[in-house]
Amino acid sequence: MSRRVSRGICSICSKEFAKNQMTRHVTACAHSSPSSETRFHLIVEGSYARNYWLHLAVKPGTTLADLDNFLRGIWLECCEHLSAFEIDGEQYLSSLYHGAEARSMAISLHRILYPGIKFTHTYDFGTSTELSLRFVGTLEFAPEKKKVLLLARNLAPMFDCTGCGEPATRLCSECSWQDEAWLCDDCSLEHECGEDMLLPIVNSPRMGQCAYTG
Repeated sequence: MSRRVSRGICSICSKEFAKNQMTRHVTACAHSSPSSETRFHLIVEGSYARNYWLHLAVKPGTTLADLDNFLRGIWLECCEHLSAFEIDGEQYLSSLYHGAEARSMAISLHRILYPGIKFTHTYDFGTSTELSLRFVGTLEFAPEKKKVLLLARNLAPMFDCTGCGEPATRLCSECSWQDEAWLCDDCSLEHECGEDMLLPIVNSPRMGQCAYTG
């Protein structure tokens, strides 16, 4: 089973906090350091796996494409699938194709986001991973070249092997919606679905989907 209370690490001070404490902490922690650059504070979490979450500080001039690339790098990328943001009823695709009723991701965040807005991101329209995002407000930071800064991230949930109760290290993609999906190294050798169906347990809401290995 995964830990009941999701906790994470603040990247600013390296201290650990519960998920429901992190927004207030990150805001205070950012304001306690010298600052001269305004950034958007975004919270990202798995739409159906809310134990996976990120706090990000993003430059207002950053494009949706930049944000998409960051999310792919930290959580999603496996086979260069299409992705899309859904914002205020508009869809923004990572790659436009003929006949697509969508807009390009080559648009700056400051043109379409505002404090309090909630929006979504979908990676892969076959085996989809869906994320929920929220623009909390603005934070002040010392100037930094990176467009997207990671402020906090959840600690990896822990799972028990359904065969022996030891810490699980692998997930069977074939059995991912069943109780016997979680396996330790030893029990995975005897799992009837075979080695090809086993994927590593990683700290991402895309765990167990498609060919994702972290």
